Amino acid sequence: LNPVATGLREDVRPWMSVRYVSNSTGVPADYIFAQIGVPADGNQNKPLEMLSDQLKLPGGPRALADSVQRAITMYEAKP
Repeated sequence: LNPVATGLREDVRPWMSVRYVSNSTGVPADYIFAQIGVPADGNQNKPLEMLSDQLKLPGGPRALADSVQRAITMYEAKP
């Protein structure tokens, strides 16, 4: 069981990794990866800016960080 830090609800930054975001919010990393359309294998600890560059994602690191933020919001809105 991983402890969940509170406070990272609306402040996902490009330097963060999906694992960092997951541990900070309690939202499962697999859920975040599924929502953003990026494979989890080998990518959990990469900063979003590195991941965005490696995958040449449209909109760059900021767009990927925004997508992760939307995934968190959607997860928290689930009944």
